[in-house]
Amino acid sequence: MVCGSTSQKKNWKLRSCWQHVEQYALGVNRLDSDYFEGPANLQGFYCAFAYSITDDSIGTVRFGYANQIKDNLGPGGNSLEIPGINAVKNYHLVQLDPTWRF
Repeated sequence: MVCGSTSQKKNWKLRSCWQHVEQYALGVNRLDSDYFEGPANLQGFYCAFAYSITDDSIGTVRFGYANQIKDNLGPGGNSLEIPGINAVKNYHLVQLDPTWRF
């Protein structure tokens, strides 16, 4: 879901999604890495809020949270994690992003 636009000063945009990807839902090289960086066997939500401070600058806050769906399987996917040794059990992301257009 996306609401708003950040094209001009004092505008805002809110983006959110829920993602549920089973371990064998897709081939490991076809998983979307935009939200939880590409591993499978995770479900959770992601949201981002952006505000146009000026016509040329935007501040963005992102938050993501996900958990493993099945504890006995690793994350798979194209993540840099090694599934058997360093599996992603809980995924947390808080990110602040300044953007300047030129």
